[in-house]
Amino acid sequence: MTHDIAFLHTAKVHVEAFGKLVRELEPNLLVRHVVDESLLEDARKHGITPELEKRIHQSMQAANSTGAMVVVCTCSTIGGVAESSGQGFISMRIDRAMADEAVNTGKRILVVAALESTLASTKELLEDSANNLAKTPVVQILHIKDAWKYFETGDNTAYLQTIAQSLLEHWKDFDVIVLAQASMAKAAEFCQEIKIPILSSPRLGVKAAILATKMSFNKSMESEETLVSGNMTHVSRVGSTVRRETGTWTPNIHKLLEHLRSKGVEEVPKPLGFDDKGREILSFIPGVVGHHPLPEVLRSDEILISAAQLLRRIHDATLDIAHFWQSDWRAPIRLPVEIICHGDFAPYNCVFDKGKLIGVIDFDYAHPGSRVWDLAYALYRFVPINAPTNPEYYGDLTEQCRRVRLFCDAYGIEDSSQIIPTVKARIEYMADFLRQGAARDDKRIQANIEAGDLEIYTTDYAYLEIHYEEFLKALE
Repeated sequence: MTHDIAFLHTAKVHVEAFGKLVRELEPNLLVRHVVDESLLEDARKHGITPELEKRIHQSMQAANSTGAMVVVCTCSTIGGVAESSGQGFISMRIDRAMADEAVNTGKRILVVAALESTLASTKELLEDSANNLAKTPVVQILHIKDAWKYFETGDNTAYLQTIAQSLLEHWKDFDVIVLAQASMAKAAEFCQEIKIPILSSPRLGVKAAILATKMSFNKSMESEETLVSGNMTHVSRVGSTVRRETGTWTPNIHKLLEHLRSKGVEEVPKPLGFDDKGREILSFIPGVVGHHPLPEVLRSDEILISAAQLLRRIHDATLDIAHFWQSDWRAPIRLPVEIICHGDFAPYNCVFDKGKLIGVIDFDYAHPGSRVWDLAYALYRFVPINAPTNPEYYGDLTEQCRRVRLFCDAYGIEDSSQIIPTVKARIEYMADFLRQGAARDDKRIQANIEAGDLEIYTTDYAYLEIHYEEFLKALE
């Protein structure tokens, strides 16, 4: 299974508990956990303000940034806001399934919480469930004031025993007990004498989230969406995954992506194996790919700087493998070998969201090589260093020179003397690549030439030759 669930927590302790529960119920799911304790802290101090609502939505969307079909908020206090966050994904609150179960179980419901801020949101949730299910329960709330201090100090046993003791004192006048906080779930283990159902959110909520994920996955599998891409590789989206044609180099690319992610470069896709058609499966990075014409917002200095810094992180993360992984690449090795080059680092292989660079894709032309070889192509594409006749031309010569310097400074290159000569060599290499492909009667490359790419490269090369000294001076 390649679909996944993301959880938004307001306490670190929930990561292990919910991770264990998912592994028990559906071990093949890919799960992500995001923790932001400040959301609950601010809700307790100031209530649910408009600013906090915005932050809750942003946190839910951040939890979804790796393409989860379902994002679940495990905090009851902020659950009502979190539940309305979904844009392109299913947003859920962990206690919704529990509320539905409670109103279907009995008329007299006792809602119990150790944190007062949870009570109002849980009562509203029960009323909403009752309305949806045409029920008329009588809801009473019980705030166990002395319990929360134990949770905050990490004394979980005392926390649960305090809750259990209060339940034992109050249960007899009710048909069902609702434990309003996920952290209270195990208190039921201390309440063997209680003869009515004690409902808690974790297990019921996770089951509902798994069901929603499977239903969403099944729906997404009914159709396959062809993604906008170049004509070099056919790319499709299936649910939260991307399917791409493979080559002899693909195992190397998957190994590289896993290595980068292990080094903290999480902006790259996660390799997920191969499908029954032999295509590779990668995690889908939601956002906008920087295809031509590039909008003005993606020409910003912020984008330029973040692109340079991301490229630097990719390079630095491969320093320990570049000299050892020197076979089975699609592109030829470029000496001197320092790092693993991306090979095609350009806006059209980057993913953006709200004017920010959030991902880089298509590592098919990755190969061992030098920093400057990869940096030169990135400059050519991101600055960009184009002649005025190029459809992607942006800014005048002065602006291009400024952007070259900004990109190189953000990358942190130590010796810039070979950058501009290598940009020339890189453009020439791309032109030769097209000529050689056409000589092999490669239909895709021929299509690129017919679209004008070869003419663009030769014109840009001539432009760089004319203004060679100006670009050199920009890096002095």
